[in-house]
Amino acid sequence: MIERSRYLPFHPFLLVLIPLFLVFDHNANQLPIAKLGVPAAIELGAVAALFLVLRMLSADTRKAGVVTSLIIVLVLYYQIAFVMVAAVLGQHLVHEVFLPAWAAIFALALWRTSRSRADFSVPTLCANIIAACIFAYALLGIATYQVIAASKRPAAADWSARELPAASAAAANPARDIYYLVFDQYASADILRDIYGFDNSAFLDRLAGRGFYVVSNGAANYLRTAHSLASTLNLQYLDNLSETMGEESDDWLPLYRMLEDHTVWRFLKQRGYRFIHMGSWWDATENNRFADENYNWMAIPDLIHASIEISIIGGLGAVLGSDPLDFRTHQCQRVRYKFEKLAEVARSKESTFAFAHILTPHSPFVFDREGRCLSRDEAHARGRTQNYVEQVMFVNRMILKLVDDILAVSDTEPIIVIQSDEGPWPERYAGHDFGFRSPVSVDWTEASAAELREKFKILNTLYLPGPVPAPLHPGITPVNTFRIIFNRYFGTNLALLPDEHFVHVDDQHLYKFVNVSDIVR
Repeated sequence: MIERSRYLPFHPFLLVLIPLFLVFDHNANQLPIAKLGVPAAIELGAVAALFLVLRMLSADTRKAGVVTSLIIVLVLYYQIAFVMVAAVLGQHLVHEVFLPAWAAIFALALWRTSRSRADFSVPTLCANIIAACIFAYALLGIATYQVIAASKRPAAADWSARELPAASAAAANPARDIYYLVFDQYASADILRDIYGFDNSAFLDRLAGRGFYVVSNGAANYLRTAHSLASTLNLQYLDNLSETMGEESDDWLPLYRMLEDHTVWRFLKQRGYRFIHMGSWWDATENNRFADENYNWMAIPDLIHASIEISIIGGLGAVLGSDPLDFRTHQCQRVRYKFEKLAEVARSKESTFAFAHILTPHSPFVFDREGRCLSRDEAHARGRTQNYVEQVMFVNRMILKLVDDILAVSDTEPIIVIQSDEGPWPERYAGHDFGFRSPVSVDWTEASAAELREKFKILNTLYLPGPVPAPLHPGITPVNTFRIIFNRYFGTNLALLPDEHFVHVDDQHLYKFVNVSDIVR
């Protein structure tokens, strides 16, 4: 029985998982292990179906296994092979040459295999051994990281059991809808003027005319989305993570947990609020399992996205100079969809807290100033500065319309926070357009004062019904946003924190913070 089992073709079921596992292992500091479940199940199901069809056609189990594995390698291992061959040949290899050669080799191999009358026992045994060894290597890498990381991360139960601010129930009446709208990488007025040559004063004046307090010297507390939103949504700085995780940690997941299970939703949920989450294409805010309702549009999880990119589909896109899965169009539709859903949410009679993470004017640059969706070629022809400014101009129009829609249908004046989590990447780090992926890791202690100000200075405006709260001032920072809101409308007595600004050294030291307040202010 053992002797015969050596020749059973289990190699296709390992080979299909190896690229997925390698991608996960490469991004294990940003992905919970549970993210492997769905894509692994989909891939195994697809391979099982393909294998059964080929088995029926060939009436040969081992031949069906070999053909299945050839197809898997052809489709899923393209970019892995391209990188390996390019490493040998240098920078001269291009997809236009490699892709047809790769396809031709496998077409020949599939043709020869399908016509062969060989026994395939030895190829099956060799493929089983090779696949098992590579799979074990990938699995070991994942398991090692998960064990070490889990020993340092705060326990989920400990975090969710944290004490929430005490509030006066009477102070919450009448209940006001709360909108926290985050427009990623939206720069402050002075940065737009001095670096991008754009005067944003007309838009800010219109917000002020509608009753918004415009923070004239707005700046984020941290310079990356995960740190910044984790701080804002939990009403605190992140010093505790430096102690818990250590300054040498590159593990993003504690921050991502704070983005999902945060103080704001728990506090408001206790007071009868419905929690609406509108996520982005970024995994950390794609959806929220604690929300009463999640709204998103064609958001493909990062693990699946990356797996597609390394497949032959990614190679085809490189040859065609296009996006085979049409992510740019999806981003266009996603942004419009969120504005539409926010206007719908405003018509609800329930007390609602709506959080929307809108990844614009953040790249990819998909809009012109009128809101027309740009092709990749059109965006690249315009250059980064024009793309960014026109995306800001489009967003401005959509924000003003949304504000008017919300105010028009609200029976009780709502609370509206329109804020960015970080400024745009300085040119030296961002390049032309880094699309759906972040730039390379940056040592922020080596950034210039001008670069730090560009990365920290943000849009920050608040619509707070009633007299302007005394704590608001030109340099108020996001960490105090909900402290002010909870104190004013819910009767809490939260002390405001000092308005400070921190960089983490680099992505290998996520919790090694350096105070750069004197530079940013």
